[in-house]
Amino acid sequence: MDSDDDDLYDEFGNFIGDANDSDSGSSASELDDPAEYEEIEEDVIEESEEPTEQALVQKEFDLRFAGAETVVIDPNQVPEELPVIQPVLQNKLHVEFKAETEEDLPTTTYSREYMLQLANDLPERIRNVAVVGNLHSGKTSLIDALVQETHPEVTNTKRNLQEFKPLRYLDTHVLERKRGMSIFAHPMTLLLSDLDDKSYVVNFLDCPGHPDFDEEVQTMLDAAEGALLVIDIVEGLTKRDKRYITSLVKRDLPIVVVFNKIDRLIIEQRLQLSDFYLKIRYVLDDINACIYHNEFALTYSQKKLISPLEDNVIFSSNNFRLSFTLKSFSDRYANELASFSIPNLEKFYALLWGDIYYIEKTRKFTKDKRAGKRTFEHFILEPIYKLITYSITTDRKSKDLPKLLWENFGLNLPKSYFEKDPQEILRLVLSETFGSSKGLVSLIARSLPQPSLSHPRFPNLSNIPDNLVVAEVIKISSSANYKSQSALVKIIKGTLKTGDKLKVVSGSTLENDAKSLIAKNLLIPAGRYKVRTSDVNAGMLTYVSIDEYDVSKTASLFGDGVKSNLLQPFHRNSSQERSVFKVAVEPEKPTDLPRLVEGLRNLSEIYGAAVVKLEDSGEHVVLAPGELYLDCFFHDLRNYSEDYLSIKISDPMVKFSETCSERSATKLATYGSSKKTHISITAEPMNDKNFSSAVQKGLIDPSESQRSLAKTLRNDYGWDALAARSLWAFGPHDKQMPSVLLDDTFDGETDKELLKNNQESISKGFQFGIEEGPLCDEPIRNTKFKILDAVLASSGVRTHGAQTITMTRNAIHTGLLTAAPRLLEPVYRVNIICTTRSLQAAQVILDKRRGWVVSETPIPATQLYELEGFVPVLDAVGLDTDMRLQTQGQAMCLVEFDRWKTVPGDPLDKTVPLPSLKPVPRESMARDFVMKTRKRKGLSGEPNLQKYIDPSLYSRLRESGIID
Repeated sequence: MDSDDDDLYDEFGNFIGDANDSDSGSSASELDDPAEYEEIEEDVIEESEEPTEQALVQKEFDLRFAGAETVVIDPNQVPEELPVIQPVLQNKLHVEFKAETEEDLPTTTYSREYMLQLANDLPERIRNVAVVGNLHSGKTSLIDALVQETHPEVTNTKRNLQEFKPLRYLDTHVLERKRGMSIFAHPMTLLLSDLDDKSYVVNFLDCPGHPDFDEEVQTMLDAAEGALLVIDIVEGLTKRDKRYITSLVKRDLPIVVVFNKIDRLIIEQRLQLSDFYLKIRYVLDDINACIYHNEFALTYSQKKLISPLEDNVIFSSNNFRLSFTLKSFSDRYANELASFSIPNLEKFYALLWGDIYYIEKTRKFTKDKRAGKRTFEHFILEPIYKLITYSITTDRKSKDLPKLLWENFGLNLPKSYFEKDPQEILRLVLSETFGSSKGLVSLIARSLPQPSLSHPRFPNLSNIPDNLVVAEVIKISSSANYKSQSALVKIIKGTLKTGDKLKVVSGSTLENDAKSLIAKNLLIPAGRYKVRTSDVNAGMLTYVSIDEYDVSKTASLFGDGVKSNLLQPFHRNSSQERSVFKVAVEPEKPTDLPRLVEGLRNLSEIYGAAVVKLEDSGEHVVLAPGELYLDCFFHDLRNYSEDYLSIKISDPMVKFSETCSERSATKLATYGSSKKTHISITAEPMNDKNFSSAVQKGLIDPSESQRSLAKTLRNDYGWDALAARSLWAFGPHDKQMPSVLLDDTFDGETDKELLKNNQESISKGFQFGIEEGPLCDEPIRNTKFKILDAVLASSGVRTHGAQTITMTRNAIHTGLLTAAPRLLEPVYRVNIICTTRSLQAAQVILDKRRGWVVSETPIPATQLYELEGFVPVLDAVGLDTDMRLQTQGQAMCLVEFDRWKTVPGDPLDKTVPLPSLKPVPRESMARDFVMKTRKRKGLSGEPNLQKYIDPSLYSRLRESGIID
């Protein structure tokens, strides 16, 4: 095709020339006026008896995309380093309101100076509460309602109904607003009043609901003294909510339950009064059963009963700004108590929940269910049902709704309120009637304690004087353009002032080597803006600028006068062991490699669960809990600097692990650099679930004395005395399904004293060996290694320490390769909420991805089901999208890492088929994964025992049939 013919077609191969004149070279893009083009095209079609298909398609294209510009690019004229379409760089990734002075800040219904003064003078009025719950349960909207109540400028009441959208004041990141979900935890400090008009400084810690961002949730729970558990009352207590309860019970934190979206039971589900009550009762019983039967229930010292009568339940609807408790609602009947023959509100309040019935004729209460309605239905639900019914069905000229509001609630609303859309009328009526947050604040004040001066992860806190500062870094945050960073800090003890010199201590800090930091720009968090202050007292949260300092996300801060022997970091459990989803990243331009490395390093501090590793092959690998997490991470990486960073990302991979399925077939000696030293280590499956679970939960501390550890293993986990005393080390570092090293030598065969002198080097060799196993350099799990024999150098122990480490590492790999090694892959737990019609489709989708369903639970009072199942991480790529498409949006699934599972097949079996461009058979999967992983990591050859032992010994073992 010549150049003249090229002008007749666009870049997609579509004909754009004159349908009846093949010599015409004009196109739609060459005409200045689209209308002129339409007239010409119409004339051409009229001249033809029957318009051609190309002409009809072209006309429809021009009508639909009138005014669009067609860009024709010659590939030979475009530089290779420039893309045809330049990416749009987002200069600001966060919505941030900056104010130079106090007057520039958004107006509030309270004085910020009074709030800060109250926090400093009366620390017992401070409450730190984490807001947790399942995805889309309404956590952020709950705090947004409080923002609307205290910030008149941001209220939605003045918006047109067509433009009405949720406020989402705390969703400051671009992706949070785009996706409609939180990806970071956001603190918000507000001054709120309770039912007695007593003011409290409440630090709300809004947590994400998606499982990928569970690291943010666990971090905020470590900083809080209690939690609001927000539950979508329609979905009830989900599996995800039960795991939140386990985290709270484990930390011994009090729980306040928020039953959110109660309007859905009335408007969507159309439940009757009695069914509404039974639905709430069912969910409450589910919550209490979860707490009572929890594995940490014996150590839980808070209220174990969740009930409206226990002041730890609140009912709300964020859509209509409806919020009330049993106490706040009962206050509305204060003037009618005499007619009920009830002396005070306390007695009336106690009658509003449970199987207590009200006889309307005699105005008395009874437990006979045949006598009348339940008190909760009559006194609480009926008024709400009437308000909703009148608001939706009212006529603009009708006076029924205004009369109902005035006679029952004492409200006289403007006439303009009743001329709006029914949906808007309902929102205004309910917010004016039940929109106060005083009931919620009263529950928080009574159920949650004030910030404690003790710290469970820092027992030496009492030894530090009260006038010295002790603080903990909660997380690292960035500015809107990612040019500066600040640390969210919780003050544990003392008062932090601007200009104070602090010592920074982290887990990697050596003794007497603490770094220094000058406290600058102390800022109280408030969503999109921050309040500058000069000092912050114990119990409060503040941002501290760290632009000039290297501060880790797990650092601890101490005043300059704290003694060096007390500078110990706070030990906080990390959730990075859940990061099993992996991809490799590289820049499109090799010259951008320094920018990539800098961006990965800085973003790994902001994204707490992201793990960045440099493989031996030179690849930069990023591990994260899931797809969504990586998607957000790479979005920020591309827009991290002033110039857009173009990157290339590999296909999804997973983090594997290694284990064994049998006991080592024989004892083999692994020699060091000389034949005079050797060590023999065998391997066998661990198969001790209680011990593995205790190590993973941190119940067994490897740093405690050997005598104390042996006693714990004997008494609590049933180990025999000899094995308990011989435990030397366990790992890998994430403590999941740990492997252990035991000294199983005898005095007559091995020099025990010399072996003891080399324990440190042997333990280090064990750690190196299990962190990178022989199959594909992945961690070794659930394996018990035993030292059967060792011949070590009698002198120069320190000189030969490196040789001992290398020798032990090779012995660990030798022991595993002789014990029928197997490959482990990570498995996701899948929670699916779907309709009855999509139930079978969800099961089929899981089955196609090597997944399986373990439970199907109908959700009472709905047509929904909750499914729980499992799916390998490698086959879970795109699962959520596939689930939504195949079920037309009737099923939604959430996945989170659950366990390690053995991959089918023998990774060392060379006889299994490995077809190309086809799925491998089930028995070939382990070998296929191992070989592909080795190739990607740049490991030569196959995993083989021959590289660790003497060649002649290897030949004899093969001839005898001990190894294949």
